[in-house]
Amino acid sequence: AAFKFVSLLEYLKLSEILFALISNLFLKGAYTWKVQKDLKLSRDLFKESLDGVNNPNFYGLYILCQCYVALHDLPNAETSLKLALASISEKVKEESTRILVKNELEIKLANILYAQG
Repeated sequence: AAFKFVSLLEYLKLSEILFALISNLFLKGAYTWKVQKDLKLSRDLFKESLDGVNNPNFYGLYILCQCYVALHDLPNAETSLKLALASISEKVKEESTRILVKNELEIKLANILYAQG
């Protein structure tokens, strides 16, 4: 089978088309965070998708925490980290994953609280 290498320009054009086709805010937020590395846009998309939700998607909240921390938005990072930590037990079923993620979030929260004085 023939394998065609895609040029960077073609890849970027395909990425833009894929992004335009995604209508779900959660998916767009994940895509902008992981693929495009656009933390501000990802933060905005997750804020919009999680706004007013009583039972937020944990992984969306997790990515939102990552964005706030990376963008040095300390008050929002603190709030989102506390919310994520409060819901981790019911949302993350796999124990080893839950322990790893909980430790990561607790360390980030401690650093945020220290930075805020």
